[in-house]
Amino acid sequence: MLSDGLAGVTLARFKVAATVTEALALPWYKGSALRGAFGRAFRRVCCPPGTEDCPDCLLRSACVYARVFESGPPEGTDRFQYRAVPRPFVLEPPLEQRVVHQPGERLELHLVLVGEAIRYLPYFIVALREMAAGGLGRRVGRPGRGRLRLETLHALRPGGAEESVYRSTENLVRGGTWGAPAPAWWGESDRSLQDGRLAVRFLTMTRLVANERLQGRPEFALLVRSLLRRVSTLALCYCGYEPAIDYKAVVSAAERVRLVRDDTRWVDWTRYSARQGSAMRLGGIVGEAVYEGPGDVIQALWPLLALGTYLHVGKNPTFGLGRYEIVLAGAA
Repeated sequence: MLSDGLAGVTLARFKVAATVTEALALPWYKGSALRGAFGRAFRRVCCPPGTEDCPDCLLRSACVYARVFESGPPEGTDRFQYRAVPRPFVLEPPLEQRVVHQPGERLELHLVLVGEAIRYLPYFIVALREMAAGGLGRRVGRPGRGRLRLETLHALRPGGAEESVYRSTENLVRGGTWGAPAPAWWGESDRSLQDGRLAVRFLTMTRLVANERLQGRPEFALLVRSLLRRVSTLALCYCGYEPAIDYKAVVSAAERVRLVRDDTRWVDWTRYSARQGSAMRLGGIVGEAVYEGPGDVIQALWPLLALGTYLHVGKNPTFGLGRYEIVLAGAA
């Protein structure tokens, strides 16, 4: 069963809250600004001066930054065409699109960690604190970046309960078992799935690829293939196992589910990459797609679909792209 193959994936989800201390301006989509500032802060936390070149660094094998941001495929596997593998985290920026933020305002984002990355949580917290103090976006009225203060980080448990992990007033990271296995996150499938109808709302630009080309129409089988590729690769690279899944059978089943209403649209988004020294266009689809098919097929695929609401789907998920939610038949 598909659920058995996915059961070994472990993830943790956190809510991060910061207070604006200087008026700042952020892009309408904040994923790039957050991801860029966070990556720079993580490197400062982990890397001694003069060790910025990961491939040639003598500390690489023991470095948390290298494992999180520069990881390669596991030894002994030839599954990957390229060296790069997915990162074991997702930063979910606020969905609101205001640009200017005044002192005293609160910004919230979510952090998802996968597998072994969960044990690096203190590094993520320190990097988030350094990111806020070092600034991001641009300061309003003066040169430089606007600054924030990291206030709290709460673990979001399966089922919705929250548990405090970090408070700036205490300046400590509480211990705990923050990760939970995938079945706890996908939960029981809703009985309304038996009606064979559900909708998917793509909340951030979603970049689905087929035949090395971005696709503007979210066919159900395309969505399922993208999710299978992402979740199985994360399992192999960070959860220590390769899921025993009959991929061909899963995709064949997904092809029985039809896209019956496509209310998505393409949104272009451009970010500047400091590493590449150029602007990058990262557009994707947003909006809602409604699917119909055999109820037993949709129920069988529920674990994968539900897991994807936390792990995202498609390209560039660390920027928060590919975030979606599932709307069941009664609410579609």
